[in-house]
Amino acid sequence: MTDEPKDTFEEGLETLREQAEALRLESEGDRIDSEFQERLKKLEDRADSAQAERQAKQKELETRQKSERTSTLGLGVGLSVAYVIIGMPIAGWAIGLLIDKQTGGVMANGIGMLIGAVLGIVAVVMILNKHQNKY
Repeated sequence: MTDEPKDTFEEGLETLREQAEALRLESEGDRIDSEFQERLKKLEDRADSAQAERQAKQKELETRQKSERTSTLGLGVGLSVAYVIIGMPIAGWAIGLLIDKQTGGVMANGIGMLIGAVLGIVAVVMILNKHQNKY
């Protein structure tokens, strides 16, 4: 290599090539950056939609559980009422039958059944009032 002075045209051309290479690299970086931003935006959109879907499912589950809880409670109260309506007159009749056997009478089982029915109705009203006051 010789230490000849370079032509200004050659120097200018070399400078332009370097600037062109720098612009090409910069535009390549911008393209990659915009592609990255686009992918990031798509990923964020997918995450947002997945979160919204999960929240909707969670809300639906809570609504269904609340409905099932209310239904189960109603079923329990209904069965309690049915057992009391059936059981109290039978218990009164059985007590009356025991009284009839001890005394030799015939009216105590009927009276016991009637008293049991009245007590059963009173118990049902109390159960229903207790249930109504809760909710």
